Amino acid sequence: MRRLLVLIAFAFALAGCGTAPTPEEAVSDAGKNTTDGRTARIVVSFDDSAYVRGAFDFAEQTGVLEPDEAAGRTIVTREAVFVPITDELISTSRDRRWLAHPRADYSPLLLDPFADTPSDLLEFLTPAGEVRLIGEGEERGELVKRYSALLDVERISRGQEEFIAYLDDYWPGWQTEGVPFQLALDPEGRLRRADLVLADGEELTIELFDYGVEFDATPPDASEVLTWAEYEKLLRKECESLKKKGLEKTKPHCFRCGVAEGEV
Repeated sequence: MRRLLVLIAFAFALAGCGTAPTPEEAVSDAGKNTTDGRTARIVVSFDDSAYVRGAFDFAEQTGVLEPDEAAGRTIVTREAVFVPITDELISTSRDRRWLAHPRADYSPLLLDPFADTPSDLLEFLTPAGEVRLIGEGEERGELVKRYSALLDVERISRGQEEFIAYLDDYWPGWQTEGVPFQLALDPEGRLRRADLVLADGEELTIELFDYGVEFDATPPDASEVLTWAEYEKLLRKECESLKKKGLEKTKPHCFRCGVAEGEV
């Protein structure tokens, strides 16, 4: 009887501990586990040069982008992307210092053309095939397990010619060889890093860190915002004024205005 009780207790202990996920399960669950982190900082780099830098809320699909000090902080909401208007770009907008782009019309934020929101990014990476655990290590001070896998390119292409054309450019052999990549997951199963190599040898790196980070993605007041039509009108007005003074070449956007008007 005593032996039976010990065996029963041991069985319950095993049930409580559970079993470690297989590599395939770990990667397929990474999307949900990452989203459960609520918020995180994201950096997308090409050859160690940051292309996108910011923080996002996975549930609200809001965020802030901080490309560099000169460009300023871009605010992302579900409805629009608010880009700061710097003095270097235009000097006649007065107190209206933000340009609003409709969200649906804005270029993909994170990985053109495949990933716009963090959710898109996770959908791009985590449904993968031929997953293998290849080691352990650290990413920004966090313990991780590293995996190798192949992108699910059939799902990514979705039968759309545009996506297929991009796949042909980035990874010409994708239809026969697949697209290999590596990713790192932390002990909570959240994505910490993904690495891909493009056809030209350029290295694409995606990092997620500082889970739970707080940030403010409140859109600017409407009184501070210009629409694209209003912005273009101000640009042309400024260029015309500078042209009368022979100073149009002091503003790069005036060259574009000239081209739009049929001038060389």
